[in-house]
Amino acid sequence: MFDTIIIDTNAFEAKDYDFMGMMSNSIPSLFESLKNNNIKILTHEILLSEIKKHLSKCNEKIDNAKKSIARNRSILEYVGVEVDKVNEKIDSIANSGEIVKKMDELFEDAEVLEYSNPKGIFDKYFHNEPPFSKKRDKKSEFPDAFVIESLLDYVNKKECTLLVVTNDDDWKESLCDCESVKIVRDINETLREINQLSGEINKVFRQLSSSIEKKLDVFLKEANYIVSDYDVRDYVDVNSIDIVDISRDIVPVKITDEEMILQANVNSKINGETTVFDTENSIWDSETKTYIMKEFSQMEFEEGTASTEFEVVIKKRAKGNYDVESVKLVNDSPILISVDEDKLNFIEISFDTDFYAERDDAFENYYMH
Repeated sequence: MFDTIIIDTNAFEAKDYDFMGMMSNSIPSLFESLKNNNIKILTHEILLSEIKKHLSKCNEKIDNAKKSIARNRSILEYVGVEVDKVNEKIDSIANSGEIVKKMDELFEDAEVLEYSNPKGIFDKYFHNEPPFSKKRDKKSEFPDAFVIESLLDYVNKKECTLLVVTNDDDWKESLCDCESVKIVRDINETLREINQLSGEINKVFRQLSSSIEKKLDVFLKEANYIVSDYDVRDYVDVNSIDIVDISRDIVPVKITDEEMILQANVNSKINGETTVFDTENSIWDSETKTYIMKEFSQMEFEEGTASTEFEVVIKKRAKGNYDVESVKLVNDSPILISVDEDKLNFIEISFDTDFYAERDDAFENYYMH
């Protein structure tokens, strides 16, 4: 087990900088577990500044939520939702800087690494040593270089077992010779390191899989989907969704005597249709490198495959029984569907005569210029 940890910015990015736990409990539960296990958190001014720079991503999600509420305002009010109060609460999160406050709170007890002597960093720069990659612009690696050098100084001076959370290859190269350092690629792996999965947890998860699937089915039918590898115009119109299975690769987000918060992936098969850009029937102008006219087709597909991450809260009840408290999808982005080309059917979208007349006028005006 490690006693010290440092988390690179890309690990928080993979979790959408969700320090509030709005979509997932991963980040708040991670910091709670670190505190409960007396694991020291290291960070650096550069890392903290990078994270704060990207917190606008959370505000984008808040804006999207407000737009969704506005689109469905009439229905929400009809079922008794006080929309204005909901919007006020959402605004209070964005406008009061609650997200930044929550981040500062989580890092409150962290030790901020001191800046190292820049001479060693510039020596590595001129000798093409990690973290200065030959494949990328070396100057862009300077922020990481300062963090890594500070971290190396700390490891050389302190006796510790350090866990580094990063998927950055330059970090891995720079730290690979440190015996007291272990590197994991993301927060999910970190949670697995802290909250060891027991046979009991796996058993409970399997026993409740049917109940979990029933709750997931509702969310999956309400989710937005887009087809990958195609230039799509709209979300998919879903005709049917069937859950194939739930991954047994469980992430133990939080484990206590009273509850378990677990994450896993649900895999589905989907039949549906969507509108895609038809390159074969569109007209390309090689001179301007643009399409003069874009055509679209209706694409019907069968047995498309999709996988998305979900989070389940399981409560321990009387006599050692367990119940599913809640289930939710972790990501609110459209779910990607992979389709088999052998199971596609394309239907040309027909337009009325006015459309074709307008198209001919557009061609005429284009070529006159």
